[in-house]
Amino acid sequence: MMDRKHYRFSEWMKKGILPLVAIICAAAIVLHIGFGISWKQLAAPSVTVLCIQLGALLAFFFAREYFLTRNDIRPGIVVSGCYALLMVVTCDHFAFEWRLTKLSEAGKDARDVLIITVISILVVTFAFPRYAGKQPA
Repeated sequence: MMDRKHYRFSEWMKKGILPLVAIICAAAIVLHIGFGISWKQLAAPSVTVLCIQLGALLAFFFAREYFLTRNDIRPGIVVSGCYALLMVVTCDHFAFEWRLTKLSEAGKDARDVLIITVISILVVTFAFPRYAGKQPA
C-alpha cells in the first residue's frame, strides 16, 4: 500500500539533501581519481548537478502533494521528464568538455531521441485532461 502521508517541506528536504550531496561527492572523487580531472574543473559541474537535483527534489515535493490532494499524476510525469532531460544534457556537456566522450552522430541522435520522447510524453500527458484526477474503480 502506498504511503499517503503528507510531509512538511523541511522533512522532505532533510531526507533528500544528504544523499544528494553524498552521491555528488562520490562522483567527483571517482572522476578525480579515475580520469584525472582537477578539483577546479569539478567545482562548476558539481554545483550545477546539485542545483538540478535540488530543483528536482523541490518539484517532486510539490508534484507529490498535488497527487495526494487531487489524485493527478501529470505534474510528476512532467517533473520526471524535465529532470531526465536536464541531467542527460548536463552530463553530455561536461563529458564532452572533459573529452571523456566524442560527440559522435550516434550521441547526438540519442540525445535528439530523448528530447523528442520527453516532449511527446508531455504533449500526450496534457492532451487528455478528462482522465486527470479520476479515482480508480
